[in-house]
Amino acid sequence: DTSRAGARAEAAVVAPARLVSAPVFSAPIAAARVRHETVVAGLIAPDGVIRVMGLRDGPPAWTADVLRGATWIPDAELAVQPAGDGAAVIWRGSFGGKTGTTVVLLGPHGEPRGDAIAIGADSCTTADGLAWIEPRGSGPARVRARRWADPGPTDVVTVPADRAPTLSCGEHEAFVLGDGDDDVTATPFTPGTPGRPPVVAIRDRDFGDDDEREHRTYVVGDVLGVARIGGGGGVATREIAHAHATPWHRLKHAVSEDDEVVALDGDAEATLFVLTRETSEPCAGGDSGALGVRVLRVDRKTGSETAVSLAQADCASVPGPFWIGAPGATPAASVVAWAHRKAKRPATAAPIDGLVYRVLASDRSTPLTMATIDVQAEALVDAGCDDTGCFAAALVRGADADGGGPEPIVVLRYPE
Repeated sequence: DTSRAGARAEAAVVAPARLVSAPVFSAPIAAARVRHETVVAGLIAPDGVIRVMGLRDGPPAWTADVLRGATWIPDAELAVQPAGDGAAVIWRGSFGGKTGTTVVLLGPHGEPRGDAIAIGADSCTTADGLAWIEPRGSGPARVRARRWADPGPTDVVTVPADRAPTLSCGEHEAFVLGDGDDDVTATPFTPGTPGRPPVVAIRDRDFGDDDEREHRTYVVGDVLGVARIGGGGGVATREIAHAHATPWHRLKHAVSEDDEVVALDGDAEATLFVLTRETSEPCAGGDSGALGVRVLRVDRKTGSETAVSLAQADCASVPGPFWIGAPGATPAASVVAWAHRKAKRPATAAPIDGLVYRVLASDRSTPLTMATIDVQAEALVDAGCDDTGCFAAALVRGADADGGGPEPIVVLRYPE
């Protein structure tokens, strides 16, 4: 009985082995899996330093202070992304007295590969290089890219002034999305080479009077996935590869006006939409209802659809943020994970008290595994998956701490 097994797993809190850094970090933090190592980064607030560590079994394999003169601001963001055999550390915040986005490239042992680079706010990486959109005024936008081995960047795509550009990166291929008044184009390129002719990803007239509510993209390997949600809730998906767009696949399931798409991604087996829905009745003492969580799984080969409940609405908890992974250790399965927060907590308690995850197998209509990892944390971020499992990094609050001082970053591996 899968539902009973799931309930038992839910009741038992998982306590996996953890890798722990020194207690020196403040938010924001970031992490990524690089060559079977978890690379974590965070702000050392008193020193104005962004510090990066490579965590394996035992003490940190290496430590590097990559930016000095970094200052916390309310909307500061930090990211770590694989960069060939090393990592790219991206800081969006104040650096050297100026607010902007700065990237530092590191080798496999944390050694710097060149000076820090000022880039545009929207960026992503492939196995071969880094791409970003340069800030623009009233004219066209420039997309620049740099292969890891190159000494500097080159211009790869120019986006007309009447289109809003965004980036999506795959394993080797990157795509510039140009959002216009009547359509959305996708221009493929690889870092270091000029962009190829654009492909029309979405054309409004293909959907008649059904105005678009939103669209989202994701990349599986080097295939760009596009999902369009219409004003009436209808969902259509297609894929773009080798300068060709597949026909639209219109889903049987709809996304109602009460649903919010909080995560969308795909893997070799399926495309997954993670949705939340607020209950109509507000929780006691508040104006908002509790959030239920479910996933819509669409098989990429057959087009079959399965809607699965992941968490019932509960006024005692607030779920999110969410992410999706594909652990190589569990064939034909996907994992949906999110941070768990108590709706009401003591003023001295950490805002996050757990990492919740659900393992979805392709041949089941209910989650294969349902579990929670207990962790008292100021922040919790996705670190990606590889053939050993999926990983997250938590900025953990000590038992007697109040959240005002430096804390360790703890790496969590799941599923167990």
